[in-house]
Amino acid sequence: MSASDRPLRILHVASHAKVARGGAVQMIRLAREQHRRGHHVQCVVHHTRLHRRPLEWDFSEIVEAGLPMISFDQSRWSEVLRFRRWLRENPFDILHAHRDRALGFSHCATWRMARPVILANRGTTNTIPRRTFARRAFLSRRLGAVVAVAEAIRRALVEQDGVDEAKIHVVYGSVETDRFHPGVDGAAVRCELGVDKSTPLVGLPAALAPKKGHSHFVEMMPRVLREMPEVHFLWVGEGRRARFGEITEGLAEPRRLHWLEHRDDMAEVLAACSVVLCCSTKGEGLTGALREALAMARPVITTDVSGNTEMVRDGETGRVVPIGDPEAMARAVLETLRHPVEAQRLAEAGRQWVLRECTDAVRADRIESICRSLLS
Repeated sequence: MSASDRPLRILHVASHAKVARGGAVQMIRLAREQHRRGHHVQCVVHHTRLHRRPLEWDFSEIVEAGLPMISFDQSRWSEVLRFRRWLRENPFDILHAHRDRALGFSHCATWRMARPVILANRGTTNTIPRRTFARRAFLSRRLGAVVAVAEAIRRALVEQDGVDEAKIHVVYGSVETDRFHPGVDGAAVRCELGVDKSTPLVGLPAALAPKKGHSHFVEMMPRVLREMPEVHFLWVGEGRRARFGEITEGLAEPRRLHWLEHRDDMAEVLAACSVVLCCSTKGEGLTGALREALAMARPVITTDVSGNTEMVRDGETGRVVPIGDPEAMARAVLETLRHPVEAQRLAEAGRQWVLRECTDAVRADRIESICRSLLS
């Protein structure tokens, strides 16, 4: 077997406390695909002294995928040294770090070690915090490459943070196309909400965090209802009840806004929506819920935030509106609901883009190519 064909030894390092969404899910999907291809893959996760439950509870997806897993408290220097000793006993070709803390932890532990080569993942346009080990790692000659999940992130790394442009590779996140597809039925979710199949349902899948733009969504609602009073609205994502009340206080039509917290049936939830929105104001890479919605050929609208316009091209695969403009978002929602044939045409084009750019196979191919190039 030639060096270019031999299985790679890949260690994924995540500083996530559990697998819930976003980067942790993407890491496991990639690790699982690499494992399926015959590579030797293992995962490192974050584990604090306060963590009382067995790791398998929070990282069951790793266990179910048959991937070996070990934990370190990535906030402690003693654990950096323990990780370093463990790496000497368990050699890897590539160390793929997900999140800044994981990268800083890996950078310190591999100081003056020839192997493994470090590959960093970057999923946000936020500035890398100064005076951190992660920043040192991003600017270090020892860093092999950076996987940016959107072209907008590549630009931010170069222009904001001074990362060597030659090291950055754009590889979009992937979608489980066998789970998120046009054949999924959202009838059960509509029944749960008490919304019949003929009623328009506008969905915002996003954790209840300030940058996700829920307040702009609430400002948009009365503008839509003035012209289409039958519309219902849906939030899906984790958050505090107090914050929900804070944002929606004074809402004229509170019964038309539904909130579902964390769901394991997100495909069915997205299938129930007539249109799926992203109202974010900053910090996005390529919003995962929009990728999933497009994989299902659902109409989407996004703010002009970070990398989303690389996937949602206005008038081609969806609609794009300015950040923080509820009036523009309302117009886009009304236009989408009033012209379902055109909306579906855009959604189908979006699905084809996702199938070309965002499958597990495409992502694994591109990252394997980066890894082999680094090792050669």
